[in-house]
Amino acid sequence: MKAVRRLLVAVITSLTAVGLAPAAAQAAPATRYDGVLPDGATWIADVPANWNGTLLLYSHGYNPTLPNPPVDSPDPATADALLARGYALAGSSYSRPG
Repeated sequence: MKAVRRLLVAVITSLTAVGLAPAAAQAAPATRYDGVLPDGATWIADVPANWNGTLLLYSHGYNPTLPNPPVDSPDPATADALLARGYALAGSSYSRPG
C-alpha cells in the first residue's frame, strides 16, 4: 500500500511540475457507481463530470484482521486531487473467505 501511495504522489507531483495540474484544483462533481461481484466482493467507482477517459484502479491490499470495504483511493485528499484532474477511480473489496 505504501508503494501505491508513493506512486500516486509521484504522479501528481510530476503532473504539477510540468504544469498539467493546477496547484489548487477543485474536485469536480463525481458520480458514484457500486455493485457486488458473483464471488461476494463489492466495488465502487467515482467518475468525475470532466472525465478525461482514464480509469485508475486502486488496490488497497488485504489484511484478514481489518475491515474489507471497497476503496478507490488511499485517502480523501488523493481522491479529490485525482477527480479534480478528470481521472475516474475504481476499487474493490476482496471476496469473502471460503
